[in-house]
Amino acid sequence: MLRAQQLEMTFNPGTPIENRVLRGLSLEIPTGQFVTVIGSNGAGKSTFLNAVSGDLIVDKGRIEIDGKDVTRMNAWQRSGMVARVFQDPMAGTCEALTIEENMALAWKRGERRAFGFALNRNLREMFREKLSILKLGLENRLADRIGLLSGGQRQAVSLLMASLRPSRILLLDEHTAALDPKTAAFVLELTAKIVEAGQLTAMMVTHSMRQALDYGSRTVMLHEGQVILDVPDRSARASTCPTCCACSSRPAARSWTTTSCCWPDGARHRHRARHARRRPRRGAGDPACLLRRWLRGRRRAHRQAARRRAAHGLGGGT
Repeated sequence: MLRAQQLEMTFNPGTPIENRVLRGLSLEIPTGQFVTVIGSNGAGKSTFLNAVSGDLIVDKGRIEIDGKDVTRMNAWQRSGMVARVFQDPMAGTCEALTIEENMALAWKRGERRAFGFALNRNLREMFREKLSILKLGLENRLADRIGLLSGGQRQAVSLLMASLRPSRILLLDEHTAALDPKTAAFVLELTAKIVEAGQLTAMMVTHSMRQALDYGSRTVMLHEGQVILDVPDRSARASTCPTCCACSSRPAARSWTTTSCCWPDGARHRHRARHARRRPRRGAGDPACLLRRWLRGRRRAHRQAARRRAAHGLGGGT
């Protein structure tokens, strides 16, 4: 479980370019939950991940992982609890080392190390078995330098390396942003499978609203260093009839004819069969509707600011 309480962080304090990145951010993620994090540039998404991983130490606040206070611990001290996949496919691996050597380094993450052989027959067999899950043929290329792989292959291996050892938290920092759509879809499907198979507590940062709503079980939006929207577990928002507990178990009809089902008190009512199969109506409380409304407001504000600058001869008009 991850618990962040009132996190505050300021870059360049006391200078003209002072920037308060985190402004009292609080978030709690239960064990085994897959959370997607969205927000505009500068909202504090990557800074929050850096604070959780230990790459940055917050000015104020408290971070707990499974009840242990890790607020002042460095990244290497948290390496046994936190695994991470970076946005750049080149950042999570060592280009000059082979695939098996990179995986051997990941296998020893969080453990004390001494002089000795990093690889043996048992480890190679385990690495082959793990790589075969990717279905990319990499299990037969263990001795190849990882720098010879494509970006998508390298990112898939990085994701596999992050899940080799048991960890409390898996951080995914826009890990599909540098990939083409086809490869990004493959890596996302692989991510979902690994998280589900390992029952991992995961947090994925993305700029894609579609990915945020399709993957994971909870969506959080950050803005100016704070959580402004927290969409709970989507299993609680299943598309069911609001007035009947029986119609959700009925097969979806293909026609527009009406059908009947029972009220809890035994009364009968009629409704359109399409109600059981169509998506929930986009109402005021729908998460996708809220996100689109927020984004439209931000774009409108930017356009208005650009027009004002253009009117005063400062450039930047639309």
